[in-house]
Amino acid sequence: MSTDATARRATIARLLNGAGFVAVADLTRQLSVSDMTIRRDLRRLEADGVLTVVHGGARLPAPNGAGGSGFVARTRDELDAKSAIALAAVELIPQHSSVVLDAGTTVFELAKALPGRFTGYVFTHSVPVLVHMLAFPSIPVHGLGGELQTESQAMIGPTTVENLAKVHASVLFLGAASIDERGLFVAKDLERSTKTALMRSVDTVVVLADRTKLKRKAPVRLCPLDPIDVLVTDAPVSPAFQRACTQAGVEVVVASRHPMPSPQPAAAQA
Repeated sequence: MSTDATARRATIARLLNGAGFVAVADLTRQLSVSDMTIRRDLRRLEADGVLTVVHGGARLPAPNGAGGSGFVARTRDELDAKSAIALAAVELIPQHSSVVLDAGTTVFELAKALPGRFTGYVFTHSVPVLVHMLAFPSIPVHGLGGELQTESQAMIGPTTVENLAKVHASVLFLGAASIDERGLFVAKDLERSTKTALMRSVDTVVVLADRTKLKRKAPVRLCPLDPIDVLVTDAPVSPAFQRACTQAGVEVVVASRHPMPSPQPAAAQA
């Protein structure tokens, strides 16, 4: 194997370890090689046990033959739904706007789906999003800092909150563990101060939640429905929940899960 191929595959492995998923289209642009070369690299890395090839790219292999845990494992849950939600959500981004991206696997899909026309500014405390955006140096990105949480691969805490106090962005794309008529819920109280600061830093709050989040229960209420402007999900909601959203002024957008062409990611520039 040539030195160039060795270096290229090492770069692919590094990006994968940081983000949990790499797309063939992103790698061809970043590494300036053909689609065929990248696919050959991925097959070789899969044979070496470094990754698992999936449609459109590669993901980290499940540890010990199990489903895995933490952020990387969650990237594989409801992936079709998350991709559909991401494609619907990018249509809500105003031209030349600044966006805040929460730390979560559905929001990570949105980062991967940012269209070529995006010319705005990105704020995030998500490490996978930061790693992904390294491939697109033409897009200004601001990392919010804070204490790194291994499970969520996010930076949270007082430093994150203080940094967000200096931010005024157009739209936040927010994840959650659960949402119902009572409001938005998170898994841990530790997340609440950071997510509250995220919401205060923007004009518009968009929640991304697949249909499983509308049935799941989580222990800590982040907020009622009222501060939310838009909910993007992948299946029709119940009449009771729709009534609650209407009363709270929440627009519900149901993303299509029909197969569609993959979006063209933001073009990288040297």
